[in-house]
Amino acid sequence: MATLSSEADTGPGLELGISTTHCRLCNDLSADRRMESVPLKEWIEGITQSSCGFCHILAQSIQKLDPDFLTNIPESHGDLKIQVYPPLQALGRKVINISLIQNGGGTARVHFELYVEEGALSDLPLIGSGQRISPTAGDERMWTFLQDCFRQCSEHHSICSGLQDSEWYPDRLLHVKESRNGDGCILQLIESHQHKPASRYIALSHCWGPSVPLCTTTGNADHHRRGIIYDQLPRTFQDCVTVARKFGVQYIWIDSLCIIQNQRSDWAHHAGLMDRVYENAVFTVTAVSSPSSSTPFLGPDSPSERGKFQSHTIDISALAGNDSTVMARTYEPRLLSGFVNGPLEYRAWAWQERHLSIRTIDFTEQEVHWKCAAMNTCECTGVKDIKLLKTPEKVLPKTIRAWRGTVESYSGRHLTYWTDRLPAMSGMASRFSVDLGSEYVAGLWLSDFPRCLAWYRRELSDCPVGKPCMWRSINNGVPSWSWASIASQVWHLWTMDFDNSESRFIDGNIKELNDDEVLIRNCVELVAHDCHPLDPENAYGEVKPGSFLEIKGQVIEAIMESDVHGCGLVRRQGLKPQLVVPDCHIVGKDNLKFKTSDIFHQQRRSSALRRALPEDKLKGSEGQRSIGPVTCLLLFTSEKNNKTVPCILMLSKDHLGISSINGTKPVYQRVGIGAGSINYNGPLYNYRKDWECWEGWEDLDTWEDWEEWFAGVEEKTLRIV
Repeated sequence: MATLSSEADTGPGLELGISTTHCRLCNDLSADRRMESVPLKEWIEGITQSSCGFCHILAQSIQKLDPDFLTNIPESHGDLKIQVYPPLQALGRKVINISLIQNGGGTARVHFELYVEEGALSDLPLIGSGQRISPTAGDERMWTFLQDCFRQCSEHHSICSGLQDSEWYPDRLLHVKESRNGDGCILQLIESHQHKPASRYIALSHCWGPSVPLCTTTGNADHHRRGIIYDQLPRTFQDCVTVARKFGVQYIWIDSLCIIQNQRSDWAHHAGLMDRVYENAVFTVTAVSSPSSSTPFLGPDSPSERGKFQSHTIDISALAGNDSTVMARTYEPRLLSGFVNGPLEYRAWAWQERHLSIRTIDFTEQEVHWKCAAMNTCECTGVKDIKLLKTPEKVLPKTIRAWRGTVESYSGRHLTYWTDRLPAMSGMASRFSVDLGSEYVAGLWLSDFPRCLAWYRRELSDCPVGKPCMWRSINNGVPSWSWASIASQVWHLWTMDFDNSESRFIDGNIKELNDDEVLIRNCVELVAHDCHPLDPENAYGEVKPGSFLEIKGQVIEAIMESDVHGCGLVRRQGLKPQLVVPDCHIVGKDNLKFKTSDIFHQQRRSSALRRALPEDKLKGSEGQRSIGPVTCLLLFTSEKNNKTVPCILMLSKDHLGISSINGTKPVYQRVGIGAGSINYNGPLYNYRKDWECWEGWEDLDTWEDWEEWFAGVEEKTLRIV
């Protein structure tokens, strides 16, 4: 039975009893009242000498987790104060925060959690439940946790097995076999249609790293069919073999070894099958902590922060009437089961592999995570009971809004080859196509026209200070009207009317109760389009050159200005300039250096703006603006609070002189977007216009008077490439 604490000044060594007062040093770790801030030196001396049971717990925990905090008191500690916050509920955790207060501002100094291991009980509200983290990735405790998770999923999660086809296999697999001399194992590359696997397989998701890992090519495929010796494998691959053997799995799928890497048709074929490869694997091993295939994710030499999160026994006998062993552990949000971070999480291919997999085992620097369609947990949390499982997100309907969210998340990931921008999410597109039933064109669904064109580079200005960091066009063959044509993360305009949408928190995530999307009035007509896959093996991969949309709508001519920081505007005589978000680094003839031998020498001297290409040689200072004519196309409008706001595309005519070379009508390249504001969901200008990079720019409107711009304008049909 827990007892209440006495005051902090009752003196050390006195027996704890029930008191009607509370301790000013720790506030009895109670959420019922606000704690006052206590001077740092007084607080440290107080909790180390106090007879208060709660102070005793704080002192023990800090001495074991951050001992310097109690001994290295800053010389200028006069204005430093301490505030202790009661345990916060964080997905079943009880987290105590100790903040250092100076000049009215607080800095979190110590975070820790108190817990008893699963199966034990504590009647103290400040103590949660949890499990110890193995000190080394690959310890027996870790394998026990993972095998318990797998057993729980196999025996109780019918939703997970129901999402898989146990009879489907990739074209090739790696068969893990004992070597003939019995001193190790080999991986034999097999063709599944010739040698049907005797059991199911696991898949690996990994970073290739700066150098190409061991790969299968037309030149060594026969050798790999005879067998690859274990010792010749990169360390990441070796660890994946270890995982397979721990779970009794005989077959592994690894992209670099199961795809003929120098055969384009084979690569394109498998890129179109990624959804089935990862969906039907027993589970996917994600080497989150390994920056390259040569880096292990198991063992003492793997990247690790596990030592930081080891647990220490705390004596709470003065407060608890049971013999439960209570542990203290440093806490960070990275220990939440849904938080996975590491080099792999920045890679685009790995993003798709994670989202296509039904089950994943994530090896991070802090701990190992298990996630399946029904359960999301980690080493420090333990195996959850079936009653606590969340609503499976894998079975949620694939809607247009969900696709926009998919693009927004995926587009911020990196690629070694930007031509993979569409192929690296072709598996996700294939899955969405089943539910959407719409034509897919270079990352967009035509059923969402014209909203699908209302994407914008996430950052209106790249940073508050003057550092220029605008990307050039990635020149990957994707038409300019697609988000996949730029390297930046993109967002979409007006995805939800936050004023009208009801929402609630479930398991720490926002779950929408109604799909209250912003209504729009279409102002354009899709007259024609041409966008076909470059390779028939992958309908959702790269597209053929010359893909276009022909759109009919109201257009006006204006002058656009932008710079390398991402600042931009358009202006017309007699009207106030309006905000524009450039798609990437935009250049004009005054920003370019030319060579006489340049095949497009004359055409590139056009006054039109265009996207900067990787090979462009630029001149002028960083602050120099690119200025040139653009065509503004009114895409759609929306009404909010009796005010109508527009979405407008910025198009540059005849870029690189294509039409003058071919003698055809002009074509246009997308260079930016302008839009009014609904709630805060759109290009955020008001609080960014004071950033250093906007110095020298006049104050801009956000299209409040757009109707003046388009008054009396006739419609035209434009071809956008």
